[in-house]
Amino acid sequence: MTKKSLIALSVQDNLLALSTKSTIAQQWSSVVVKGFNYKQEEIEEKSGDITKLGKGSTTGGKIVEKLAKEAGVHVIHGAFATVEEAKSIAQGLMDRQAMYYLGGYGKSVGIPELRAGHNIELYGFWGTKKRMYYVVDTRHVIDEEGYSVEFSLGGNTL
Repeated sequence: MTKKSLIALSVQDNLLALSTKSTIAQQWSSVVVKGFNYKQEEIEEKSGDITKLGKGSTTGGKIVEKLAKEAGVHVIHGAFATVEEAKSIAQGLMDRQAMYYLGGYGKSVGIPELRAGHNIELYGFWGTKKRMYYVVDTRHVIDEEGYSVEFSLGGNTL
């Protein structure tokens, strides 16, 4: 996942509709992986802080950590080749889950470059500055109204 935004959308220019939400329901404060390597050595590794998307400072994991301490820890059991692999798996799971903190749906004028897997910046609504989101999926539509793109979003910082 790249941290650079390819497209900026605003209410004044090309954003036709937008609905966003924020929830800590699916957030974890950390991920712990436990298991053994091929030498039967015990491995236990913990994820670090999430890889933040955009300039926000508040993450769902940090809120869960303040509210519930250990309740937000997600434990994975498995076999790992190395300690580095275990750490990488823990961090990847943590980063992926963090993207459920922010979500939403939008519709823009037709932009062929707007595709799933890219980041976009949204601005010009509710008095906010630019905020970066990850595009989860897109649907390019050509109908009697013309060409538009419907998309869903994810994000991990406010």
